[in-house]
This record gives sequence, structure tokens and C-alpha cells, in this order.
Amino acid sequence: MRFGILCWLLITATPFQLTWGQVLVKGNVQSQNQQALSAVSVLAYQVTSSDTVLIKYAITDAKGFFKINLPKSEKTHLIKAKALGFADGILWVSPTDTLLIHTFTLAPKELQLREVVVKSQMPIQVKKDTVVYSAKAFADGTEKTVEDLLRKLPGVKVN
Repeated sequence: MRFGILCWLLITATPFQLTWGQVLVKGNVQSQNQQALSAVSVLAYQVTSSDTVLIKYAITDAKGFFKINLPKSEKTHLIKAKALGFADGILWVSPTDTLLIHTFTLAPKELQLREVVVKSQMPIQVKKDTVVYSAKAFADGTEKTVEDLLRKLPGVKVN
């Protein structure tokens, strides 16, 4: 009889012990047209008057769901949902919260890329019956003599 009561107490008390001293934040992330967003970073920060420190993170699954267990604290927590091409979603967690279920709805955000110009010079040029090598393309600063540089040129053998 005592064993049965002890087992019953352990079974019923274990879930409460696992969540004691924690704040459970869970929910999902979706776009403005109610489509689930997968692979979104959900970041949990601990906020103080002088600093903001990342303490936990999660990545949303294929259906947009996430779950983060935060340590109970007397400080405020900030939860951010971040995805490329979307504005950040923000949720504040107060020290008195124990369970939060939240849906982040992220708005599209344009990302303007600057122009990229690629300039290159071919290290090897073939002109009719002549092969021209650009020595700068093969030099790395370890050469002491011209012979060292010639050894690095493809197709050139030095005896």
C-alpha cells in the first residue's frame, strides 16, 4: 500500500518538478497570409538595464512551431522571431509569467542589396602560340628567387 502511494506521488509530482522554476514559451510563426514559416530563429534574451544577453534559442519546425524553456528569473526576457525577408517579431516576457503561448505574425520586409562589381584578370592568357602568365596571380610572398615563382606556374618544370 505504501509503495503504491509512493509511486502515485512520484508520477503525479514529476511534471510539476520539471517545470518548477521555468518559463515555458511556445507557439508558432506565420506570415501575414497565415502560412506557417519554417526554419525561423526564435531567440530569447535576458534584458537588464545595461545589457541584453542571448540565453536560449529555437528553430521552428516545418509547421512553424517552437518551444523554449527559460530559466525563472527576476529579469525581463525578450523573445524575437527572426527570418530572412521578414521584419522581426517581438514578445516581452515578464518575471511573473510561467506559460506563454504566442503566435508571431511576421510582415514581409524588403532587403535591398548593394551593387557588387567583380573585377578579375585572367592569370593565364593564350595568345596564338604564346602562353602569358601573370606573376602576381601565383606569388604568395614566400618566394625568394625567380626559380621559386616558376615552380608555382602550372605547366612549367624547373630543372
